[in-house]
Amino acid sequence: MIALIASAGSGRGVDANDVTRRVRAAGAADVRTFPIQELDSVADTSPERIVVASGDGGVGPAAELAARLEVPLAVIPAGTANNFAAAAEIPTDLGQACRLAVTGERTRTMELGYAGDLPFINLASAGLAPVAGEKAARWKHALGPAAYTVGAAAAALTTPPIECQITADGRHEFAGRTWQVMVAITGAFGSGIRVEGTDTSDGALDLVVFEAGPRTELMRRGWWTRRGRLATQPGAVRARACSFDVDVAPGTRFNVDGEIVELGPTCFTVKAEAFRLVVPA
Repeated sequence: MIALIASAGSGRGVDANDVTRRVRAAGAADVRTFPIQELDSVADTSPERIVVASGDGGVGPAAELAARLEVPLAVIPAGTANNFAAAAEIPTDLGQACRLAVTGERTRTMELGYAGDLPFINLASAGLAPVAGEKAARWKHALGPAAYTVGAAAAALTTPPIECQITADGRHEFAGRTWQVMVAITGAFGSGIRVEGTDTSDGALDLVVFEAGPRTELMRRGWWTRRGRLATQPGAVRARACSFDVDVAPGTRFNVDGEIVELGPTCFTVKAEAFRLVVPA
């Protein structure tokens, strides 16, 4: 039995009935469809495979469930940017993704990040990112992935830096004011941006910090980022560890795989070889 988890709020909206029909047409004889809000009830059905049709924000919780049930996870990209699908080379065409979800036999073992108890698969970030994400949300329907660029530019104009102290596997890594602190698994976010050098099989998290300076320097950081040098640009703090303790003010918000959540001080950890992802042959 395939458990299909559909997130109606992703992208321009997931039509659960249409996706269910396509999954059945691809050869799945037994499909049970669940709204993402009823994720916990999937375990009671003992599925042989979990399929999630959502944006990036729904993949982490579905991956955690697949890991717990020890069944493969297939992803049908249904968000705005679908950064995880791009990083994992999963087709974004709906028909192709549905066929892969049902008939795909090759799997790749992936690690899973945790922001406290919250699972994530791409990136968790504080500072500019939550504000950029909120501003981008207003423009997603009109601009698609380009809304993230607009949101980032708007956030850079007025968002203040945050105070932050970070330890990596117990050792001091950073203390001071930062424009943005990022903890990465795939490192993919926004409109096709990615933290370079990440490895989803190394059992480690990647950290990038942009120390705060004059606001005008954000233009330079944006220039480097658009050229594929987010983590290796001049002045960026980079580290790799199995855990990061990020000490920020209570109530500090993070952008976790595109979802804005209030976390405050948080311990970030990673589970190596956590789940099996269905990928193209």
